[in-house]
Amino acid sequence: GDWSSDVCSSDLRFLRRKFIMIIKHGLVVDPASGLSEHMDILVKNGKIARIAPEISEDSEEILEAGGLIVGPGLIEIGRASCRERV
Repeated sequence: GDWSSDVCSSDLRFLRRKFIMIIKHGLVVDPASGLSEHMDILVKNGKIARIAPEISEDSEEILEAGGLIVGPGLIEIGRASCRERV
């Protein structure tokens, strides 16, 4: 399903847990750096640790993002808009 349409910061508590997650095969778009490629994203303890074409590290969770656009850092925009709605 599309979980991104109405996500507020309170729904993202799982990102602050101490764990390692890999987001695989997403189209990573970062307008600041001009990046627009299919990449993997390594998330450690709620922060982006690495973005690379292929990451094969042990992790508690792997999210398959093939066919999806991933915008690292854009979640902060969503958090701000959630605060404005409250």
